[in-house]
Amino acid sequence: PQPLVAMGRFEHEACAWEPRYGHIYMTEDRPDGNLYRFKPAVYGDLARGGQLQAVGLLPLSDTALACRWIDVENPDPENDEIRHIAQSRGAATFTRPEGLRLDDSGIYFSTTAGGKQGLGEIFRIQPTGPDGGTIELVFESGSKGPIQPDALVRAPGGILLVCEDNDRDHDHVLGLTPDGRWFSLARGRKVGWTGITFSPDGKVLFLNQQYVGRTLVVTGDWTALAEI
Repeated sequence: PQPLVAMGRFEHEACAWEPRYGHIYMTEDRPDGNLYRFKPAVYGDLARGGQLQAVGLLPLSDTALACRWIDVENPDPENDEIRHIAQSRGAATFTRPEGLRLDDSGIYFSTTAGGKQGLGEIFRIQPTGPDGGTIELVFESGSKGPIQPDALVRAPGGILLVCEDNDRDHDHVLGLTPDGRWFSLARGRKVGWTGITFSPDGKVLFLNQQYVGRTLVVTGDWTALAEI
């Protein structure tokens, strides 16, 4: 094993690789966490070092914010203080950023305890170049729908599949449509849904039950979900 110290010493949760520029996006599961990006010095070779950054936000319009990336000067401090240093320089604070997934429509990530009611949010970042981009709020949890969203993935047809991470007796895997409607795909008694992902051809869904120690394989016509 080789520690990649340039990628940061913090409470790592999820990561996603962006193939065009080779950037790695990472979430920090803290009540005052950051969303990070790592720019490798050499494309595809993380061991050669690079620049760790945290996202900052600037008003762009009534519905969107612009992203700016703030350099983290010391990614490997003795104490767990990267987020505080970055935030003092303008990095945005998120409440427990966890799930993260990247595809051709953007970079989706969830905050398990964000939002006005503390029940979670889902954001999408759309890069506009190697250093630009916008961010928008896709969903904010309320009394209905996904409660405290964690791992997520976009199904063929554009539906977001979202794993809940909460203290209720039962948690769900829910589908969220682009227009804000939702439906339940799976339900379990504190099984800890996680690791949700599709096969490369988009035909098979893999889904883990963390507390049970089980991986489920689900097949079907996933494009039909868009018609629900």
